Order: sequence, then C-alpha cells, then structure tokens
Amino acid sequence: MNKVTNAVLSMGETMIAKDTRMSVQREQRATWILTIQNATLKDHGYYTCNINTQPPTSIHGFLNVVEPPVLEGTDEEEVWVLEGMAASLSCLAHGTPTPTFKWIREDDQLIRMNSSTY
Repeated sequence: MNKVTNAVLSMGETMIAKDTRMSVQREQRATWILTIQNATLKDHGYYTCNINTQPPTSIHGFLNVVEPPVLEGTDEEEVWVLEGMAASLSCLAHGTPTPTFKWIREDDQLIRMNSSTY
C-alpha cells in the first residue's frame, strides 16, 4: 500500500495497481518483494506491507528517489567588464536533492562564499 495515497498496490501476488512498472514476487515462504521499475520522483514516499494476522501487523518502508543534477545553459560563458565594475557569471542547475554549487578559478582556487550572489 502506498501510505500517502492509501492506494492498495497488490494482494498476494496479484497486482491491483494498473502501473505496469510495479510487480510483487514471493521468495521463499514468507518473503514478499515489491519492485518498481524505472522509478520516478512521483514514486517517492512511504509504502506499507500489511500482514493479515491477529492482530494485524504492518511494516513500513520509505522510497527516496533522487534526480542527478542537470546543468542548464551552455558549457562556456564569456563576460567582458570594465575594471571596477561588477561582473556576473551564472550557473543554473536542478536536481533532487537540490545541488550545491561552488565556483573555482582557473588557478584552482576555490572562491569562498557566504551566499549565492557576490
């Protein structure tokens, strides 16, 4: 069961969910495995395995789906500025979790920052 949506995904080896990426396999007598092929960010969340015993028993699992950082824009940006004026270089990326950024000069010196704007 998806704990967030309360959607029942399977009963035994029979899939109720219409999502063909999901399947349940029984290994040995007491081991049931839920597999999600090609996991997406929408699959992120809590899942519950309910066992029909007296009293009922449950075990919960949390699926954390991450998305590798993707850089947007061109590979190289050249900016010309007059001495004494402000210069801006931009770096735009997204991912899950949110990527961290660092700027390094061509002489491999790390530029120390307390915020994302200087």
